[in-house]
Amino acid sequence: MDLLEHKLNSADVRHPWETARLEVIQRLLQKDSKLLQAKHIADIGCGDTFVVNSLANKFPQKLYTAIDSAFTDDDIKIFSSQSDNNILLKKNVDDIIDTKAIDIVLLMDVIEHIEFEVDFLKTLAQNKAITKETTFLITVPAFNSLFSAHDTYLKHYRRYNNNELQKVAKQAGLDIKSSGYFFSTLLIIRVLEKIKEILIGKKEQKGLNEKQYNKKTAGIIKTFLLLDFGITNLFNKIGIKIPGLSTYIICTKSAQ
Repeated sequence: MDLLEHKLNSADVRHPWETARLEVIQRLLQKDSKLLQAKHIADIGCGDTFVVNSLANKFPQKLYTAIDSAFTDDDIKIFSSQSDNNILLKKNVDDIIDTKAIDIVLLMDVIEHIEFEVDFLKTLAQNKAITKETTFLITVPAFNSLFSAHDTYLKHYRRYNNNELQKVAKQAGLDIKSSGYFFSTLLIIRVLEKIKEILIGKKEQKGLNEKQYNKKTAGIIKTFLLLDFGITNLFNKIGIKIPGLSTYIICTKSAQ
């Protein structure tokens, strides 16, 4: 969860979009055993550390670095007290220079928050902790035509289609290994919300805090979203990219 949303959150149950996305990234990284073999995972733009803490609970033998430029000193104290000893919390990407080589970099809905995202990715790729073996998993909200009050609330600069995301990565010196979309059913809902916003006007935004779910309902929605991903991922494997609310790329540092 974005730190902006976290500070306003009072729900006891995680939003199903968050828990489903966590499962999606694990499935995407299972190819070639990347996730199992990784010794050091960095979550850049980690928000409230939900992802790294979840991964650390499932794979406790690894080292994790959680980085968010929006961290305050108090945030780091609080999240550190809630995290295992194998999770390092840092404010800046530059702080990982002296850490162990990173095997996986997660950029989960991050670069849409960065005005000059190509420059950011170029600088990141040149970090000493990033090697030619490092795998990047980058996800972003899809389709700039759907840019709405929700994006403005979350301080997004843009949304991307998959080709645009690949272009950004290539300009930053990254080689694309695989790509696709996920959560197609949510795309339909967002299209309807965009039409409603055009016709009726913008409403007050609360991010993921806008809707709260009980545990049973959240579980049902998560299962539905994972079924959605399973279907679109199956089509993606045979070369058919079905659009979704989110798009992703998996890439590595260019050898050039």
